Amino acid sequence: MTHQTSNLLNASELLDIYGTPALNDKERLEAFSLTPEELTCFKKFRNPTDAIYFALILAFFKMKQTFVEIIPDSHDWKHLAERYFPDTCVPKQLPKHAQEFRIKNMVLELCGYQRLNRNLQTELITELSNRVASCPRQRQVCKELLNLCYKQRIAIPGYTTLQNMVSCAWNKEVNRLGKAYHRHTSRQERKEILSLLEKIEGAHPIMKLKQDMKTFRTHDIWEEIDKLKGLSDLFEVSRRVLESLQLPKATITYYSELVSYYNGTRLNQLNGHMVGIYLLSYVNIRYQQLNDNLLDAFKKRTQSIQIKALDYAKSEALKHIDRMKTLREQVSQVLLTVVNYPDPELVPKATLYKELPEGDFLTAALLLVDEKMDKDILFWQYIDLTKGSIKLNLRCLFEAIRFDSDSHEALQEAISYLKQSFKQNKIPPLPTRLKQWVGATHEKHFFKGNEIILNRFEFFVYRKIVHHLNANNLSIKNSLRYKKVEDELYGARKWRREKRKILNKMDYPQLLKPIKQLLREKKTSLTRLYRVLNASIQSGENTAIKIKRNNSGKIVWSLRPFEALYEDDNDHILSSLPKQGIVSIIQFVENMVGFSKAFDPILPRGTRNKKDFQLIMAAVLANAIRIGTRQMAATSNLSESPLLTAEGSYVRTETLQKAIDMVNNAVAELPIFREWYINNIPHASLDGMKIETSFKNIKARGSSKYFPLGTGVSAYNEILNGLSMAGKLIGSHEYEGHHTFEMVTTQSGSTIRPHHISTDKHGMNAFNFALFDFIDMIFCPRIPKIHKETLWGFGKAEDYKGFMIKPTQFVDESLIVEEWDNIQRITSSLLSGEAPPSSIIKKLSAKEYSSKTKKAFVGYNHIVRSQFILQYLHEEDFRRAVETALNRGEGYNNLYRSITLLNEGQLKGKTEIEMNVWHHCTRLIAACIHYFNSHILNELYTNAVTKQQKRFIIKFSPTAWSHANLLGHYTFHQRSQNDWLKAWIQNFDYKLSQGVENKKTKS
Repeated sequence: MTHQTSNLLNASELLDIYGTPALNDKERLEAFSLTPEELTCFKKFRNPTDAIYFALILAFFKMKQTFVEIIPDSHDWKHLAERYFPDTCVPKQLPKHAQEFRIKNMVLELCGYQRLNRNLQTELITELSNRVASCPRQRQVCKELLNLCYKQRIAIPGYTTLQNMVSCAWNKEVNRLGKAYHRHTSRQERKEILSLLEKIEGAHPIMKLKQDMKTFRTHDIWEEIDKLKGLSDLFEVSRRVLESLQLPKATITYYSELVSYYNGTRLNQLNGHMVGIYLLSYVNIRYQQLNDNLLDAFKKRTQSIQIKALDYAKSEALKHIDRMKTLREQVSQVLLTVVNYPDPELVPKATLYKELPEGDFLTAALLLVDEKMDKDILFWQYIDLTKGSIKLNLRCLFEAIRFDSDSHEALQEAISYLKQSFKQNKIPPLPTRLKQWVGATHEKHFFKGNEIILNRFEFFVYRKIVHHLNANNLSIKNSLRYKKVEDELYGARKWRREKRKILNKMDYPQLLKPIKQLLREKKTSLTRLYRVLNASIQSGENTAIKIKRNNSGKIVWSLRPFEALYEDDNDHILSSLPKQGIVSIIQFVENMVGFSKAFDPILPRGTRNKKDFQLIMAAVLANAIRIGTRQMAATSNLSESPLLTAEGSYVRTETLQKAIDMVNNAVAELPIFREWYINNIPHASLDGMKIETSFKNIKARGSSKYFPLGTGVSAYNEILNGLSMAGKLIGSHEYEGHHTFEMVTTQSGSTIRPHHISTDKHGMNAFNFALFDFIDMIFCPRIPKIHKETLWGFGKAEDYKGFMIKPTQFVDESLIVEEWDNIQRITSSLLSGEAPPSSIIKKLSAKEYSSKTKKAFVGYNHIVRSQFILQYLHEEDFRRAVETALNRGEGYNNLYRSITLLNEGQLKGKTEIEMNVWHHCTRLIAACIHYFNSHILNELYTNAVTKQQKRFIIKFSPTAWSHANLLGHYTFHQRSQNDWLKAWIQNFDYKLSQGVENKKTKS
């Protein structure tokens, strides 16, 4: 925040609010048609000039909720004069000022609005001041003010008044924050906070903190621990101060992002107290991220050692079996030596060791008892071999992380015992309580006489920590991703107090229904589907179900696969277009959509130069095609310095997503867009696409299948009619199904809402069918070997006698009814967006996590899932719709890959933020190509005369790219020439194109 008033609205937004509407003849007829009440007022004016002025002010006020400038010589004035006073010569002049004022008051009264006065202004500023904390940007505050005016039916005041009101509320908040910051921090603390921006050996300390962890190797782990320790004192300050400032989580995150995007020099130029708050916000978020990174490393290292120990035990056990014959012969010789020795009571050990080496005695004894060998012994032998690595890596992580366990006292005691032992550098006796917790099975491996084998017990505790983290019995208090599930949901007290209000605000009928009614509806629907499906199979109507007898003579069924239709997106009429440079396509889309409005500087004072769209798009294109901004300067007519400045100021995940949404929304407004719906339904799909990365980062992981020699991430996209509605980078090791619900509900800012959601089987989990059902969407994944899926039903097995396809498991209705309140609470918390839904769903989905609520939730999921499977088996059109939606997702992936054609398509970002920016740059370029194609197809569709011609155009995909030239020397600052495109569309020959297409089909 700054005390300066920035440009709250850009030129186009000012025109939208205060500009005189430009109407065509048809729009004028509608806009200036008066209601009976309005016509009565209109006729009261004896002076035609006053009457026309009244009609103009009234019509434009209903459009804008503000008074715009009236031009007496305009087409609108002439239209009203000819329409209402055809026989009168109306002077082209405005009424006198006093009369203008009276007319405007009359319009306000007619529309039920009031003019902004001093009292209302004071009330609005007070209300706005209460909201500023949640609006960290002045543009957001301005939009809040406009919303308040609309809700309270106050005419939007002039722009200067808007600026003054926003500035007043803004500066109040700045002063409040500055005073609170100064009051709750000491001079020394403020000095330590700002020391993050002091140059030390030519670099700001904050820059080192910004560097993401690259790998889980020892050196990287130590560096991350050093960062955590270095921030620990400041983190405690941030907790105390931010709590006293009462800032929402979203605002803290935004302030943190300011520090992420700006370097130390630029931050030093801002208001001192506000920079301190920005830095504390960053420290607060970054400290929690560091904790999460260390815990990721701890889990990864522990699981890696455990896997290696199990493999070692398995391998060694096999080797011991091979040695059985030799050992038996050796033991036999030992026994014979004892029997035949002259003095059997005093046989020297050295004599026995000649027959069987000393080190093999224990192994031989165990093998004689158990030929398979106890693998636990071998497991712990491997832990002994790796105790140096465990001490070097896992122990330092363990000591750095603060674990919290309210539900497992023994584990917390074990953690405290180990930390105390390491701190005192001595091993105290293991308490009796912990011996009981370890159990007899493991106790024999952990003691040598009365002394504990510390490294074994230590690793045992580490394994338990990982297990209980997954089971939600253990958490990290200062964490973004490893909090307890309960800490990420609505608080129990708030839920009891505001449950009805929360549910009503979300407005999802399924969540609002009484659970007994909802279950009755599900029972009726599911039972009917079983009956209808089996009847269609018995009658022979359903030919997709194959019935046969297996080897044991039992009758079994399977689904007959059909050949999925797939067409090359480039194999159609757009391939006949003249090749167009990608810069021309981007410029065309900008002229049509104006998506440059989305690109605002992250801080108003951060950018001194005027925004240049060409520079911004050059930076976006450079990242999209994977060459980077510096190389773009070498292959275009732009200079490197302004390019880098534009990229740093405007190209962020936030602005890119807004621009993508604007382009997508523009495509959705085209008449042809609805014609691309599958079975007249907006049917989206989600699919992950593996992308290799140039730099190491813990987000990027190795994969023998996709990145045999490197690392990469997965670009998870939601695709509707070929458009990427939402996109997110997830680790290549992460399960896609945990992110599916989040992608659809919170990641997309578009106005387009799908009704069906398809994925492959990786998009499924134990909750997604239920979650989408609660928000009135249908989750319909493609399930391979669907005949092996378990089906659920209501009632009991006897109710389904004679059915070929029937349930084998049955719903516990009473449990769902009992836990319905908790299910509502979880779902509402996921939809609120306060915590990432993927984080909560991942914890709930863990095998180790169990609760009555989870069991009930999964039970409801089984009901909806069984409904889907039965519908999928019964309706061929439904199955084809799923295939078509997934194929469109593949089409988008091909378009994405065609854009990232340089440097092997690798993401170059060193941090997660940078990788996300590069990914969204590619999505924006893909959206531009999609709009360009959609515009052309839409023009051909609307120009088509016959239904046959329209059907011919509809079948082509808008994700073609063969006509887009993505390489070459890029020339910006050119005006877009669209005359050729209009001529191409006007001269398009439907008959000729259909003939060529028919020949392709026959061949």
